Amino acid sequence: MKERIFLTILIFSIFNFSPRKANKWIEFVEVWWTQGADPMGLAGYDCNHNEKMELVISLLGVNDPGTRIFENVDDNNYIERKKFLSHSFTAAIGDGDNDFLTDLVTLRDSFFVFESSHFDSFPNQIVFRIPRIVPIITIGKCVDVDRDNKMEIFLENGSHLITYENTGDNEYTKIAEISTGEGYGPAIGDFDLDGKMEFMITFFKIVRVFECVGDNSFKIIFEDTLPFPVSSAVVRISTNDLDSDGKPEFIIGADNLQGGWTKYFVYEMIGDNQYEMTYVFTLNSAGMGDYDAAAGDVDNDGKEELVLSSPFRIYVYKAQGDNNYEQIGYIITGFSSIRLLCYDFNQNGYDEIVVSQSNANPPEYETRIYENIEAYAKEKNVIKLPTDFGLWIRNSITKNQAEINYRLPVQTKVKISIFDGRGRFIKTLVNETKNPGYYKTIWDLKNDEDKKVYPGNYFVQLKTNEYIEVKKITVIR
Repeated sequence: MKERIFLTILIFSIFNFSPRKANKWIEFVEVWWTQGADPMGLAGYDCNHNEKMELVISLLGVNDPGTRIFENVDDNNYIERKKFLSHSFTAAIGDGDNDFLTDLVTLRDSFFVFESSHFDSFPNQIVFRIPRIVPIITIGKCVDVDRDNKMEIFLENGSHLITYENTGDNEYTKIAEISTGEGYGPAIGDFDLDGKMEFMITFFKIVRVFECVGDNSFKIIFEDTLPFPVSSAVVRISTNDLDSDGKPEFIIGADNLQGGWTKYFVYEMIGDNQYEMTYVFTLNSAGMGDYDAAAGDVDNDGKEELVLSSPFRIYVYKAQGDNNYEQIGYIITGFSSIRLLCYDFNQNGYDEIVVSQSNANPPEYETRIYENIEAYAKEKNVIKLPTDFGLWIRNSITKNQAEINYRLPVQTKVKISIFDGRGRFIKTLVNETKNPGYYKTIWDLKNDEDKKVYPGNYFVQLKTNEYIEVKKITVIR
């Protein structure tokens, strides 16, 4: 596990409501980090059936990009167990042909299905190849949507949702192709609790829900138009009754690059094959980047929370009453494009938040896992405190903002200031007494008059009663 564990600064966003007393405000601690980021999708799975969960991820920004499996071997200690085709991306994972062996669908020049050779091994042999589809598939899911005991693999390529069904041991046949807009896979579930599986897709502003009406047969049962002008609606997830009213939800994430916002629309059933929009989240997106949504039980209370991203920020929301939500947590990322996954890798009842993130200019890629600090404290008994002072800049070449991390071994007065290349004062970011621990602050590249600074070299100074350290930041345009 990475030695430097950052305590996430949780602050209130000007774009969101302050938390009420009804729900506990949650702090998160970073428990794992790796170079590289997945631009498409993440998955959690016990691939080799040893009761240790694995993170399945496709990494860009590393020397040999491709699909990898990291296993959580002990309290947030992840070890790379398997690497697949170079320049490949994960499309779907699961037991595709019901033979108790894990199947992993990856994309490179074609779509390859890898299968484990034994019950207790990782996928290691190619058993099926799906011909290349143009344009390239972005993401998929593996689920028995028509409940015929044959798994379907959903693949999406920006214009169509293509479905393959398992028709025998390591055999798959194309059964459906539906026009869609750009997206990261369908939301799948029994949304109206009628015993029939539905899947939801979007076609730009159009929301469509398909229901299984027979073996390999689907029809549109619901259609709606998003009430706001959107550039794209690419995020689609299903949830397990966020507000505890006995009705599951599906959620659509859409953006408006010109307007500079990202909206997440929550739909809930009002009857058989009938749905209504019950809530809308609006987050600032600064007209840039990519976004995602995930749902998971991050506080171990048996209820899912909703995790939403916009460029540079991640928000955690919890239902408070029927169709009402409040913010209970906040993570600053410093990255413009983000993929999310909620999954209980430690199997302690607390879902971790996996954040795979990237910036285009300058190119930066990384993946971090955050855990509720309450769960982390239980695992470690106490929070390990630093033994020395330190200052480090995560994105030292930046055009948007700089993340400044520092550690304190003792309680002390801390001052963090910015100076230009000539040593002239620019801004003070921190000036207060702090307890021992790991901290992070963000410089928004503005001076003390709230004006953007010019491109060039700047210096961050960490100054305490006992210690001084300086690091350089290069601002580009």
